[in-house]
Amino acid sequence: MIPRSFKIATIAGFDIEVNITFLILLALVVAMQGLAAGFVLAVLVFGSVLLHELGHALVARARDVPIAGIELHFFGGVAKMVGAPRSAGDEILIAAAGPAVSVTLGALGLTLGWLTGMTVFTGLGYINMVLGVFNLLPALPMDGGRILRAALSRKMGRLEATYKAVRISHAAAVVMGVGALLAGQWTLALIAVVLYFMASQEKWIARSWHYRDEEPEMEILDDQGRSMGWYDESGRKVDGPWDGEPPYGPGPWQPPGQGPHHRRRVHRMPGGGYVVIEHHRW
Repeated sequence: MIPRSFKIATIAGFDIEVNITFLILLALVVAMQGLAAGFVLAVLVFGSVLLHELGHALVARARDVPIAGIELHFFGGVAKMVGAPRSAGDEILIAAAGPAVSVTLGALGLTLGWLTGMTVFTGLGYINMVLGVFNLLPALPMDGGRILRAALSRKMGRLEATYKAVRISHAAAVVMGVGALLAGQWTLALIAVVLYFMASQEKWIARSWHYRDEEPEMEILDDQGRSMGWYDESGRKVDGPWDGEPPYGPGPWQPPGQGPHHRRRVHRMPGGGYVVIEHHRW
């Protein structure tokens, strides 16, 4: 069985993994540009994406957020956080670090290309400029969307800010998709569709963690394991991340550690109810 991703190196203490889809991206680059030029461009893309994600990872570590590693995939890469930022300000810094690295490398590459006339520097500049600017789009799960969500969370809390950011992301993806179709850019239109659904997933992931300075909300379950709703620390009922039955089924509810993609710490209440204190993906 072919692994979904595999480790290729360790840089600055971070394990670097390459997803099989990233190899497909590099192969497409080579196929479209020819062997020699495509290989050079693929190396530049690989290095640019890696440095972008290292920017995220290094700032996250400086802000005391653990990083499990960096994984490169078809749509770029991800620095895999295993802990929550302490605040919205920390998330903004972490999210902005990647585009800042890319734009800086882009400016440096374009400058060197202008001074030396070497196309490799110019190519490096354009790749990083595109990578930095594209990731600043105010749409989840792009870095710009995370910055937007963090900024909104200062007024409405992280969960509600995520819901609003997702609505904005959906609108941005629709505009991007329609514009791409009108321009005949089918690849860009497909990317818009993928981004639309990836933004939708953020509503589920929003339950995964909260800022360290923000109190978590709780899900109350009845004695049959059925959800009775989500409540904040003051006892006010809030909207849950799903419609109808929760994704782990109507009951009897599975104990912590069981079931796909979910792990929770549960406290039994008098009368047979439960309080879910933590709810996150693994």
